[in-house]
Amino acid sequence: MISASDSHYDLPLYPRLQPASRHDAVSLVVSSVEFKQRFTLGTVDKMLLDAAHDADAIYHLLDHQNTELFIYLNCRNKKNSKTSSDIQISPKGIPICPIGLKMKSNGHDHLRHRNK
Repeated sequence: MISASDSHYDLPLYPRLQPASRHDAVSLVVSSVEFKQRFTLGTVDKMLLDAAHDADAIYHLLDHQNTELFIYLNCRNKKNSKTSSDIQISPKGIPICPIGLKMKSNGHDHLRHRNK
């Protein structure tokens, strides 16, 4: 739903039903491109989005459309994680815990294709 938030009523400008199986970020791309192609009376200056839209492609698309973004950051995203920069890696690629000891393997997660 693209709506006008600068009015007293938050008027819907472009309500668009998307399949439930489609991710919100993909729906935003489809809706923003369709909206820009169909409506030329004004521009979208600012956009407020939730954490599902915290992706580089969304930033690039809306920056290209000259839209100022306000996105709630996804805490699970590695670039927004507080610990990602605090973790040290040994020359052999083994993570080092905060007290300076090398971490030990705890098996392999076959569903996520990751080592624990």
